[in-house]
Amino acid sequence: MSLPERIVTERLVLRCYHPSDGPIAKAAIDSNLEHLRKWMPWAMKEPSPLPVIEERLRKFAAAFRAGADWTYAIFDPAEREVLGGAGVHRRRGPDSLDLGYWLRSDLEGRGYATEAVRALTDAAARVEGVTRLEIRCDPNNARSAAVAARCGYTHVETLKANTLTPTGAPRDTMVWMRPNRPMTDESVDLKAAVEGDSGIFVLRASATTRGWNGIRYKTGLSGKNVGARQLSMNVATIPPGGVAYAHIHVDFEVMLYILQGRVRHEYGPNLELSVENVAGDFIFIEPGVPHEVCNVSATEPVMAVVARSDASEWEHIVDYPSSRRPAAGSAS
Repeated sequence: MSLPERIVTERLVLRCYHPSDGPIAKAAIDSNLEHLRKWMPWAMKEPSPLPVIEERLRKFAAAFRAGADWTYAIFDPAEREVLGGAGVHRRRGPDSLDLGYWLRSDLEGRGYATEAVRALTDAAARVEGVTRLEIRCDPNNARSAAVAARCGYTHVETLKANTLTPTGAPRDTMVWMRPNRPMTDESVDLKAAVEGDSGIFVLRASATTRGWNGIRYKTGLSGKNVGARQLSMNVATIPPGGVAYAHIHVDFEVMLYILQGRVRHEYGPNLELSVENVAGDFIFIEPGVPHEVCNVSATEPVMAVVARSDASEWEHIVDYPSSRRPAAGSAS
Protein backbone atom coordinates (compact mmCIF):
# COMPACT_ATOMS: atom_id res chain seq x y z
CA MET A 1 0.00 0.00 0.00
CA SER A 2 1.34 3.44 -0.93
CA LEU A 3 0.49 6.86 0.39
CA PRO A 4 -2.14 9.07 -1.28
CA GLU A 5 -0.83 11.55 -3.84
CA ARG A 6 -3.08 14.29 -2.45
CA ILE A 7 -4.16 14.92 1.15
CA VAL A 8 -6.58 17.73 1.97
CA THR A 9 -6.78 19.19 5.48
CA GLU A 10 -8.78 22.09 6.88
CA ARG A 11 -6.35 24.74 5.61
CA LEU A 12 -3.80 22.90 3.47
CA VAL A 13 -3.24 20.59 0.55
CA LEU A 14 -0.38 18.10 0.71
CA ARG A 15 0.40 16.83 -2.77
CA CYS A 16 3.03 14.91 -4.66
CA TYR A 17 5.14 17.37 -6.62
CA HIS A 18 4.71 17.80 -10.39
CA PRO A 19 7.54 19.22 -12.51
CA SER A 20 5.22 22.11 -13.31
CA ASP A 21 5.41 23.13 -9.63
CA GLY A 22 9.02 24.16 -10.24
CA PRO A 23 8.55 27.95 -10.25
CA ILE A 24 6.57 28.14 -7.00
CA ALA A 25 8.78 25.52 -5.30
CA LYS A 26 11.88 27.52 -6.25
CA ALA A 27 10.27 30.73 -4.98
CA ALA A 28 9.50 29.16 -1.59
CA ILE A 29 13.02 27.76 -1.21
CA ASP A 30 14.93 30.79 -2.47
CA SER A 31 13.03 33.21 -0.25
CA ASN A 32 13.78 31.11 2.85
CA LEU A 33 17.39 30.09 2.38
CA GLU A 34 18.67 31.79 5.52
CA HIS A 35 16.04 29.97 7.56
CA LEU A 36 16.43 26.59 5.85
CA ARG A 37 20.23 26.53 6.03
CA LYS A 38 20.03 26.37 9.83
CA TRP A 39 18.49 22.90 9.69
CA MET A 40 18.48 21.42 6.16
CA PRO A 41 21.78 20.22 4.61
CA TRP A 42 20.24 20.24 1.13
CA ALA A 43 19.59 23.99 1.44
CA MET A 44 23.34 24.64 1.46
CA LYS A 45 23.39 23.80 -2.28
CA GLU A 46 20.62 26.23 -3.16
CA PRO A 47 19.61 28.26 -5.09
CA SER A 48 19.38 26.00 -8.12
CA PRO A 49 18.37 26.93 -11.68
CA LEU A 50 14.73 26.27 -12.51
CA PRO A 51 15.50 23.32 -14.88
CA VAL A 52 17.40 21.61 -12.03
CA ILE A 53 14.44 22.11 -9.69
CA GLU A 54 12.02 20.73 -12.29
CA GLU A 55 14.17 17.65 -12.82
CA ARG A 56 14.36 17.12 -9.07
CA LEU A 57 10.57 17.30 -8.82
CA ARG A 58 10.28 14.81 -11.67
CA LYS A 59 12.43 12.37 -9.68
CA PHE A 60 10.38 12.99 -6.54
CA ALA A 61 7.20 12.12 -8.46
CA ALA A 62 8.72 8.95 -9.93
CA ALA A 63 9.89 7.74 -6.50
CA PHE A 64 6.47 8.59 -5.04
CA ARG A 65 4.58 6.53 -7.61
CA ALA A 66 7.02 3.64 -7.27
CA GLY A 67 6.33 3.54 -3.52
CA ALA A 68 10.02 4.08 -2.76
CA ASP A 69 9.85 7.50 -1.11
CA TRP A 70 7.11 10.06 -0.62
CA THR A 71 7.92 13.76 -0.95
CA TYR A 72 5.06 16.24 -0.60
CA ALA A 73 4.66 19.94 -1.18
CA ILE A 74 2.54 21.77 1.37
CA PHE A 75 0.21 24.07 -0.59
CA ASP A 76 -2.42 26.65 0.18
CA PRO A 77 -5.95 25.37 -0.62
CA ALA A 78 -5.84 26.82 -4.15
CA GLU A 79 -2.43 25.19 -4.77
CA ARG A 80 -0.97 28.49 -5.98
CA GLU A 81 1.75 28.77 -3.32
CA VAL A 82 4.21 26.32 -1.78
CA LEU A 83 4.07 26.90 1.97
CA GLY A 84 6.62 24.23 2.85
CA GLY A 85 7.53 20.64 2.28
CA ALA A 86 7.17 17.25 3.96
CA GLY A 87 8.24 13.71 3.33
CA VAL A 88 7.85 10.11 4.42
CA HIS A 89 11.00 8.05 4.05
CA ARG A 90 12.13 4.43 4.51
CA ARG A 91 15.45 4.95 6.30
CA ARG A 92 15.45 2.41 9.12
CA GLY A 93 14.13 -0.84 7.71
CA PRO A 94 10.86 -2.06 6.20
CA ASP A 95 8.85 -1.75 9.43
CA SER A 96 9.68 1.92 10.08
CA LEU A 97 8.95 5.23 8.38
CA ASP A 98 10.58 8.60 9.06
CA LEU A 99 8.67 11.88 8.69
CA GLY A 100 10.34 15.18 7.89
CA TYR A 101 8.96 18.67 7.29
CA TRP A 102 9.79 22.33 6.80
CA LEU A 103 7.72 25.49 6.63
CA ARG A 104 8.36 28.96 5.28
CA SER A 105 9.62 31.24 8.06
CA ASP A 106 6.89 33.83 7.43
CA LEU A 107 4.22 31.22 8.20
CA GLU A 108 5.56 29.88 11.49
CA GLY A 109 3.38 30.04 14.57
CA ARG A 110 0.07 29.42 12.77
CA GLY A 111 -0.18 25.65 13.30
CA TYR A 112 0.40 24.76 9.65
CA ALA A 113 3.28 22.36 10.35
CA THR A 114 1.28 20.56 13.04
CA GLU A 115 -1.73 20.29 10.73
CA ALA A 116 0.41 18.86 7.93
CA VAL A 117 2.30 16.39 10.13
CA ARG A 118 -0.89 15.10 11.74
CA ALA A 119 -2.36 14.41 8.31
CA LEU A 120 0.84 12.78 7.11
CA THR A 121 1.06 10.66 10.27
CA ASP A 122 -2.48 9.37 9.69
CA ALA A 123 -1.58 8.44 6.12
CA ALA A 124 1.76 6.82 7.02
CA ALA A 125 0.10 4.74 9.74
CA ARG A 126 -1.90 2.95 7.05
CA VAL A 127 1.16 1.67 5.16
CA GLU A 128 1.15 -2.11 5.46
CA GLY A 129 3.83 -3.64 7.67
CA VAL A 130 4.86 -0.40 9.38
CA THR A 131 5.08 -0.72 13.17
CA ARG A 132 6.90 2.50 14.02
CA LEU A 133 6.89 6.12 12.88
CA GLU A 134 9.85 8.38 13.68
CA ILE A 135 10.68 12.06 13.60
CA ARG A 136 14.30 13.14 14.10
CA CYS A 137 15.41 16.71 14.66
CA ASP A 138 18.17 18.94 15.95
CA PRO A 139 17.62 19.61 19.70
CA ASN A 140 18.06 23.31 18.94
CA ASN A 141 15.10 23.22 16.54
CA ALA A 142 12.49 23.84 19.22
CA ARG A 143 9.66 24.38 16.73
CA SER A 144 10.25 21.04 15.04
CA ALA A 145 10.37 19.23 18.39
CA ALA A 146 7.13 20.92 19.48
CA VAL A 147 5.38 19.74 16.30
CA ALA A 148 6.46 16.14 17.00
CA ALA A 149 5.11 16.32 20.56
CA ARG A 150 1.80 17.87 19.47
CA CYS A 151 1.34 15.11 16.89
CA GLY A 152 1.56 12.31 19.45
CA TYR A 153 5.23 11.39 19.12
CA THR A 154 7.26 10.65 22.23
CA HIS A 155 10.87 11.73 22.75
CA VAL A 156 12.65 8.43 23.48
CA GLU A 157 16.34 9.38 23.30
CA THR A 158 18.87 11.96 22.18
CA LEU A 159 21.75 10.60 20.13
CA LYS A 160 24.99 12.37 21.00
CA ALA A 161 27.08 13.88 18.19
CA ASN A 162 25.75 11.32 15.71
CA THR A 163 25.51 13.63 12.72
CA LEU A 164 26.54 17.05 11.41
CA THR A 165 24.87 20.41 11.08
CA PRO A 166 24.50 21.85 7.57
CA THR A 167 27.77 23.72 8.17
CA GLY A 168 29.62 20.51 9.14
CA ALA A 169 29.73 20.84 12.95
CA PRO A 170 28.88 17.77 15.09
CA ARG A 171 25.39 17.83 16.52
CA ASP A 172 23.00 15.70 18.57
CA THR A 173 19.72 14.25 17.28
CA MET A 174 16.42 14.02 19.13
CA VAL A 175 14.54 10.80 18.31
CA TRP A 176 10.76 10.97 18.51
CA MET A 177 8.72 7.78 18.04
CA ARG A 178 5.12 6.82 17.70
CA PRO A 179 4.15 3.13 17.80
CA ASN A 180 2.04 1.88 14.94
CA ARG A 181 1.50 -1.72 15.96
CA PRO A 182 -2.14 -2.79 16.43
CA MET A 183 -2.76 -5.00 19.45
CA THR A 184 -4.67 -8.23 19.01
CA ASP A 185 -7.29 -7.42 21.66
CA GLU A 186 -9.48 -5.25 19.43
CA SER A 187 -12.29 -7.82 19.29
CA VAL A 188 -12.06 -8.91 22.96
CA ASP A 189 -14.63 -7.53 25.41
CA LEU A 190 -12.32 -6.79 28.33
CA LYS A 191 -15.22 -5.86 30.62
CA ALA A 192 -17.28 -9.00 30.10
CA ALA A 193 -15.72 -11.07 32.93
CA VAL A 194 -15.30 -8.22 35.43
CA GLU A 195 -17.46 -8.44 38.58
CA GLY A 196 -18.19 -5.82 41.21
CA ASP A 197 -18.99 -2.16 41.68
CA SER A 198 -18.81 0.53 44.36
CA GLY A 199 -15.03 0.60 44.34
CA ILE A 200 -13.97 -3.07 44.23
CA PHE A 201 -13.77 -5.08 41.00
CA VAL A 202 -12.83 -8.72 40.47
CA LEU A 203 -11.65 -10.71 37.48
CA ARG A 204 -11.70 -14.46 38.19
CA ALA A 205 -9.39 -16.93 36.45
CA SER A 206 -9.15 -14.94 33.22
CA ALA A 207 -8.12 -16.65 30.02
CA THR A 208 -5.13 -15.90 27.79
CA THR A 209 -6.86 -13.90 25.09
CA ARG A 210 -4.46 -11.29 23.70
CA GLY A 211 -1.08 -10.97 22.08
CA TRP A 212 1.52 -8.24 21.59
CA ASN A 213 5.12 -8.34 20.35
CA GLY A 214 5.64 -12.08 20.83
CA ILE A 215 3.92 -12.16 24.25
CA ARG A 216 0.55 -13.69 25.15
CA TYR A 217 -1.51 -12.08 27.91
CA LYS A 218 -4.35 -12.93 30.22
CA THR A 219 -7.08 -10.29 30.16
CA GLY A 220 -5.90 -8.53 33.32
CA LEU A 221 -6.99 -5.21 34.80
CA SER A 222 -6.49 -1.75 33.32
CA GLY A 223 -8.20 1.46 32.42
CA LYS A 224 -9.90 -0.48 29.65
CA ASN A 225 -12.09 -2.56 31.95
CA VAL A 226 -12.05 -1.26 35.55
CA GLY A 227 -11.49 2.46 35.06
CA ALA A 228 -8.00 2.42 36.55
CA ARG A 229 -6.22 5.75 36.10
CA GLN A 230 -2.60 4.94 36.98
CA LEU A 231 -2.12 1.15 37.00
CA SER A 232 -2.53 -1.94 34.86
CA MET A 233 -1.69 -5.57 35.60
CA ASN A 234 -1.87 -8.94 33.88
CA VAL A 235 -0.02 -12.23 33.40
CA ALA A 236 2.32 -12.56 30.44
CA THR A 237 3.59 -15.71 28.72
CA ILE A 238 6.55 -15.98 26.35
CA PRO A 239 6.59 -19.35 24.55
CA PRO A 240 9.67 -21.61 24.57
CA GLY A 241 12.47 -19.92 22.64
CA GLY A 242 10.32 -16.81 22.17
CA VAL A 243 11.42 -13.18 22.12
CA ALA A 244 9.61 -9.97 23.02
CA TYR A 245 11.45 -7.72 20.59
CA ALA A 246 13.31 -4.66 21.81
CA HIS A 247 11.17 -1.78 23.02
CA ILE A 248 11.05 1.16 25.43
CA HIS A 249 8.45 2.01 28.08
CA VAL A 250 7.86 5.74 27.77
CA ASP A 251 7.24 7.55 31.06
CA PHE A 252 5.97 4.55 33.01
CA GLU A 253 7.49 1.96 35.35
CA VAL A 254 7.13 -1.82 35.16
CA MET A 255 7.48 -4.48 37.84
CA LEU A 256 7.59 -8.20 37.08
CA TYR A 257 7.32 -11.32 39.23
CA ILE A 258 8.52 -14.48 37.46
CA LEU A 259 6.11 -17.37 38.03
CA GLN A 260 7.73 -19.94 35.75
CA GLY A 261 10.74 -20.38 33.47
CA ARG A 262 14.04 -18.62 32.88
CA VAL A 263 14.17 -15.23 31.17
CA ARG A 264 16.99 -12.99 29.94
CA HIS A 265 16.67 -9.24 29.58
CA GLU A 266 19.14 -7.65 27.17
CA TYR A 267 19.06 -3.94 27.87
CA GLY A 268 20.69 -0.52 27.73
CA PRO A 269 22.20 1.30 24.73
CA ASN A 270 22.50 -1.15 21.82
CA LEU A 271 21.21 -3.87 24.22
CA GLU A 272 24.79 -4.39 25.43
CA LEU A 273 23.89 -5.45 29.01
CA SER A 274 22.03 -8.58 30.13
CA VAL A 275 20.58 -10.23 33.22
CA GLU A 276 18.86 -13.60 33.71
CA ASN A 277 16.05 -14.36 36.14
CA VAL A 278 14.11 -17.44 37.24
CA ALA A 279 10.85 -18.25 39.02
CA GLY A 280 10.57 -16.35 42.29
CA ASP A 281 12.54 -13.30 41.11
CA PHE A 282 11.20 -9.74 41.06
CA ILE A 283 12.31 -7.29 38.33
CA PHE A 284 11.92 -3.51 38.12
CA ILE A 285 12.32 -1.71 34.77
CA GLU A 286 12.76 2.06 34.79
CA PRO A 287 11.10 4.24 32.13
CA GLY A 288 13.13 4.81 28.99
CA VAL A 289 15.37 1.72 29.22
CA PRO A 290 15.66 -0.16 25.90
CA HIS A 291 15.24 -3.90 26.52
CA GLU A 292 14.57 -7.17 24.74
CA VAL A 293 13.11 -10.16 26.58
CA CYS A 294 14.22 -13.69 25.68
CA ASN A 295 12.94 -17.04 26.91
CA VAL A 296 16.20 -18.97 27.21
CA SER A 297 14.47 -22.37 27.35
CA ALA A 298 13.53 -24.32 24.23
CA THR A 299 10.97 -26.40 26.12
CA GLU A 300 9.42 -24.34 28.92
CA PRO A 301 7.37 -21.12 28.70
CA VAL A 302 8.12 -18.06 30.78
CA MET A 303 5.19 -16.76 32.83
CA ALA A 304 5.25 -13.53 34.81
CA VAL A 305 2.94 -11.12 36.61
CA VAL A 306 3.33 -7.70 34.99
CA ALA A 307 2.36 -4.45 36.75
CA ARG A 308 2.64 -1.03 35.04
CA SER A 309 2.22 2.53 36.24
CA ASP A 310 0.16 3.15 33.09
CA ALA A 311 -3.51 2.31 32.90
CA SER A 312 -3.44 2.17 29.09
CA GLU A 313 -1.20 -0.95 29.01
CA TRP A 314 0.65 -0.68 25.65
CA GLU A 315 -0.13 2.75 24.26
CA HIS A 316 3.14 4.29 25.47
CA ILE A 317 5.57 1.64 24.25
CA VAL A 318 7.82 2.25 21.25
CA ASP A 319 10.09 -0.10 19.33
CA TYR A 320 13.86 -0.10 19.68
CA PRO A 321 16.16 -1.49 16.97
CA SER A 322 16.67 -5.25 17.20
CA SER A 323 18.61 -7.66 14.99
CA ARG A 324 16.11 -10.37 15.93
CA ARG A 325 12.97 -8.58 14.79
CA PRO A 326 11.60 -10.16 11.60
CA ALA A 327 11.37 -8.02 8.49
CA ALA A 328 7.89 -6.72 7.73
CA GLY A 329 5.86 -9.30 5.86
CA SER A 330 8.04 -12.28 6.83
CA ALA A 331 6.75 -15.30 8.67
CA SER A 332 7.03 -15.09 12.46
